[in-house]
Amino acid sequence: MKRKQKQFLFMILGNVLCGFSVGMFQFADFGIDPFNLGVMGLWHMLRLLDYGTFYLLLCLLLLAIDFFFLDRKKLGLGTVANMFLVGYVIEFSYRMWQEIFPSPALLFRFVFLGIALVLLCFSSALYYISALGVSPYDAIPLTISERSRLSFKFVRVTADFLWVIIGLLGSQKPGIATLLIAFCLGPFIEAFHPLCQYLLEGGNRHTEETF
Repeated sequence: MKRKQKQFLFMILGNVLCGFSVGMFQFADFGIDPFNLGVMGLWHMLRLLDYGTFYLLLCLLLLAIDFFFLDRKKLGLGTVANMFLVGYVIEFSYRMWQEIFPSPALLFRFVFLGIALVLLCFSSALYYISALGVSPYDAIPLTISERSRLSFKFVRVTADFLWVIIGLLGSQKPGIATLLIAFCLGPFIEAFHPLCQYLLEGGNRHTEETF
C-alpha cells in the first residue's frame, strides 16, 4: 500500500476509533474528557446561545486561532473528518454498548474505562501520524510543543488540566475518566507514536523522533 493511501487510512481509522472510545467513556459513566468538561463549564458561566451552537462557535474560534496564529499545516482533511465524523461515531458507539450491555456491573464499567483510555490514546496517535490534519483543539498543543521544544506530553497534560479548571469554575465536576485522560493522554499518545510511525513506514525506518 502506498504511503498516501496509508495516511488516509490511518486518518479515517484514527477518527473512527477515537469516536468509539469516547462512546465507551460515556457508557462507562465515569466522567467526560477535559476539553468537553471545560466547554460545558464555559457555557454555564457565559450562558450564551444554546449549547450546540456555543460548542460549534467555540470550535470555529479555535480553528481560526490555528489558521491565523499557529500552524495551519496542522489543519486538513483530518480536521474536517474530526469535526463532522467523530460525533456520529460517538453516538453510534454509546447506543451500541447500551443495547448490548443494558445493565453493566461496576467492575465491567471499570474494564470499559481502561479499554477506552488505551483506545483513545492509540487512535489519537494514529491520526496524528497521518499528518492529514487534526482537530482544532489538538492542533494547539501540537504546535506549542513543536515551537517551544517542550515535551508534547507536558504541553498536552497542561492544556487538559486548564480545561478541567475551566470546567470547575463553571460548576462542572470532573470524574475518574476526566482525570485519567488529563494526566495520561499526552504521555500515552507519545508512547504510541513510535508504533504508529513504524506501521506507517512499513518497518523501513528504525528510529523516529517522538512528539
